[in-house]
Amino acid sequence: MGLLFLCHTSLNFFKFFMMRTSNSFNRMLTGFILLITAMVAIRIIVYGNIRYLSILWNLFLAWIPFAIGFYFKELPIKNKVQQLIVFFSWLIFFPNALYLVTDLIHLNQGSVVVPVWFDAALLFSAAFVGLLMAFVSLARAENYLLYHYSRKIVRNILIPLLLFVSSFGVYLGRFERWNSWDIITNPFALSADILHFVCKPVTNYKVWIITSIFSLLYGFFYFSLRILPLLFYEMRLPHKK
Repeated sequence: MGLLFLCHTSLNFFKFFMMRTSNSFNRMLTGFILLITAMVAIRIIVYGNIRYLSILWNLFLAWIPFAIGFYFKELPIKNKVQQLIVFFSWLIFFPNALYLVTDLIHLNQGSVVVPVWFDAALLFSAAFVGLLMAFVSLARAENYLLYHYSRKIVRNILIPLLLFVSSFGVYLGRFERWNSWDIITNPFALSADILHFVCKPVTNYKVWIITSIFSLLYGFFYFSLRILPLLFYEMRLPHKK
């Protein structure tokens, strides 16, 4: 039932963003998600193993900031309250898209029945889709911030800061098992945990090392993807007349 629900939900949100993104991007993203869904289904049907069923749920959570990112362009300029609500909603869920990379730690914990190469392909595909949706939504957030701040402030301060805060969110999700909705359902315990890490940085040095490494990796990935279109443009061969 859970797999059917996720497949039905996937079809619904495909209709949403297919009207808002380019056809080529739609085909690529849809193809990847259908491939991942099929691989999870094969794992269940052929190997009788439901271990990675949660990947579909994680993909859905990764899609939420991706979907919210579309509203940055449609926000009314004078409505500051609505802008803040949308931006912080995006920021709360944004770590979910980056989180999929950390599912790679399960690679050595899979079933002995399922081939390792199969699980590797599944996990890497999910991580790639997660990063793809994360960075598309981050680019939209960056464009929104550029409307309010200078390029130097956005590129050198705000984007690295967002990646660092989000990497800390990834740590909280992966190692402390907190979820985005705990901000509403369990805010006091979550706040106490965060304050413990912030107020005792020396004691919790491993937390900040992991967060910093994640932040640097995500930063390199993001800015590398930003320059790829220019690189491909420069590599184009002249067409024959």
